[in-house]
Amino acid sequence: MSGWIKLHRSIQNNWLFTEKRKFSKLEAWIDIILTCNHSDNKVMIKGKLYDVKRGQSILSLDSWSKRWDWDKSSVRRYFGTLQKEAMIVYTSDNITTHLTVCKYEDYQGTCNTDETQTKHKRTSNDTNLRMKEGKEEEKSKKIFFKDSSIFDIVKFKEEFKDWSNEKVNYYHNALNTWSNENNKKIDWVATARTWARKDEQEGKIKFDVKKPTITINNQFALMR
Repeated sequence: MSGWIKLHRSIQNNWLFTEKRKFSKLEAWIDIILTCNHSDNKVMIKGKLYDVKRGQSILSLDSWSKRWDWDKSSVRRYFGTLQKEAMIVYTSDNITTHLTVCKYEDYQGTCNTDETQTKHKRTSNDTNLRMKEGKEEEKSKKIFFKDSSIFDIVKFKEEFKDWSNEKVNYYHNALNTWSNENNKKIDWVATARTWARKDEQEGKIKFDVKKPTITINNQFALMR
């Protein structure tokens, strides 16, 4: 699993976080990241001015131990482990402890936010483009009465390869006539199949003879 999440510092005020307990090592590490400065600052402690950079903290060992319900020696050993793992660098003086989170930008860097937003926007745009292309493709498959292709017998035959020439010619002529008389825009492929299906079910027309058994005018009456 890869990637990262945003964790706002206000989580430290949530009842789940403020519950009285002894912190785990993971909770302590998250608390360090949340507590360190997010911007450069200067702090005066007992008459000494400390320059605290982004990703740094000057909480004392005593302060950390109270936050986590650990003893000071446990905090010192923990910091030593983190430093050995190149996760932090810390030094102590007679007043406080100066701690720096290594690779702080990997956890809280704005570049990660921008990159994530860019990827999300690109993914969203790609999805919208595919949906638009799909709709356009679907739309292009529907050939309507007022399109010029309705008058092209070759294209009509391509849509009805399973039909005999007699059947193709009959419904092509019928659709042309109906289109001119009604001036409507309808999916002619679906309409032709609907007409043919009704004719076959009702037995009103057969194509095993040269001339159909009903007239075109009667066929138009089937259209509602």
